[in-house]
Amino acid sequence: MSKFSPTDKAKTLERMLRSRSSNRENQVGSSWLRHEKKRGYTIDHLLLFGATMDELVKLSDSKNEASVRGHFQHLQVEHHLPISLNRDGLYIFDIQDFDESEDEEFENAANDNASDEDKANFVTEVSEQSEVDCEKVNKIEPKIDAGTEGTSEVTKQCWGAVLSDDSSVFKILYGEEAILSQANKDLTSVLVVLSGPKFEVIKVALETMVELLSDLQNPELWKSGYLAKEKQYYVYQHYDKNGVFYVGKGTKVRAFDHVKDAKEAWLSSRDKPKTHKHRRILNSIVRESMLSDELFDAYKTDHIRSFLMPDVPHGEMMSFLAEDVLITNQYGVYNLTNETGGNNKSDGYIWLTQPMNSSITNGGWAAALKYFLVNRRLSSDARAHITAINAHSLMKSGKTIINDLSELITVQGQDPIKVGQDIFVDLAFEKLAFRIQLLFSSKNPTVKLNLRPARNANGNVGANESNKFRIALKNVLNANPVLDWKLRIPNDNNCYVKPFWDMDKPGKDPAFNILDEEMRCNVKLVGDEIVLSYNLVEAVRRIQLLFENSKTQ
Repeated sequence: MSKFSPTDKAKTLERMLRSRSSNRENQVGSSWLRHEKKRGYTIDHLLLFGATMDELVKLSDSKNEASVRGHFQHLQVEHHLPISLNRDGLYIFDIQDFDESEDEEFENAANDNASDEDKANFVTEVSEQSEVDCEKVNKIEPKIDAGTEGTSEVTKQCWGAVLSDDSSVFKILYGEEAILSQANKDLTSVLVVLSGPKFEVIKVALETMVELLSDLQNPELWKSGYLAKEKQYYVYQHYDKNGVFYVGKGTKVRAFDHVKDAKEAWLSSRDKPKTHKHRRILNSIVRESMLSDELFDAYKTDHIRSFLMPDVPHGEMMSFLAEDVLITNQYGVYNLTNETGGNNKSDGYIWLTQPMNSSITNGGWAAALKYFLVNRRLSSDARAHITAINAHSLMKSGKTIINDLSELITVQGQDPIKVGQDIFVDLAFEKLAFRIQLLFSSKNPTVKLNLRPARNANGNVGANESNKFRIALKNVLNANPVLDWKLRIPNDNNCYVKPFWDMDKPGKDPAFNILDEEMRCNVKLVGDEIVLSYNLVEAVRRIQLLFENSKTQ
């Protein structure tokens, strides 16, 4: 078997981009990963394009599925190349978001003369507790074979975590082994894990997190207004009578920029603020359809509070970390008006934050965290575990438009479903041959919409359900010849259609807000030229009517 090379990810990503215009049948001989046997180089090549398990077994002349999965394990463990199963049932390399900075440690860990053992041991773990001597830790060196010459200096990686058994008592641990051995079995006591090259930075960052979490409502630490001290970072919250609705980080007057943006949005289009965040802000500064300068000025102290980060070289990283912990763990990514969740890497440091209510799904947080501790990144499947936790938490709250839709149609499975990388809820219609599949976003309260065959009484989709869907779809297109809907995975029972285009983001599926009925997307039915302004309910009803009307023609 071939061994790891620091350039494996970059070369794989380059070939994935090139594969979009090439033929997947062309691969012969050894691969760029130095696999010379047909089974190995064929699987490598097919994973660039995506292939079913049957194709992988047949085209690579493998004995069975277990043989293919054995090569998968080699690619993931030895070459650090994650593989995922996408929604089309294809296995494919999962490095679409590859950033060279993520693998900087591998580049530093090895050159052509370094031994494989050196490369495997490039991580230095610090297992001491929070009383550990920083000076002592920084003197720990990675294990290097004394007989190896020319090996470049290895970048050590330290680990730290904040644990809590309840909402007020926190504990800081250092080192992967200490984290796993002292956390509870399902790892829900682990609030955040942070990795990076400098132990002192990790120590200060996690101590700041404990201070923030312990005194979240302490007026002595959370100052009214924003902090404009030169170059010093802070995290801030926007709040109104209903509570905190936005969390951010920045320097100088960053916290107030959102208020200025909301004012400009109101002046340009008073009845159509662009975002839910703007509407919450405007509710505090507009009275009787008039913007109040007095309320606008007072907003700084009445509706913004800030927490100052330590004035240290890695202050921005700490503010990113604090922002993510507040968004992800304290409030929940689906409970705020933030359009994206917090960052999870900065300045060579990377972290993972436990989502709010992580105990409501079976092992999702533990699976994602264990993957992160091994790989210092999240695979698409591990991200899906996090999304599933957020989606289940949101649905339990009963505050979504999806729950409103249940009054109009039958919702199959009130709880979101995880299949591969997708987290979704199905909406099924009585006596109609299709279901609407709503796919959850990982970082904000939006869903994308696909059409798929209805399920049978057993909850499955078979040939009969697929055929009924195809006939119903044909009727819709015959009744509406302007539509240009394409059937995806046409030869599979689980085929689907994307019915809308997003007019504000060309080439993207519209993302419908599931918390705010007033938030609408500018969309077109694919093939039509009429621009529609729809929320999720209106989009679903339009599709329902298209199918119902086509039955009567």
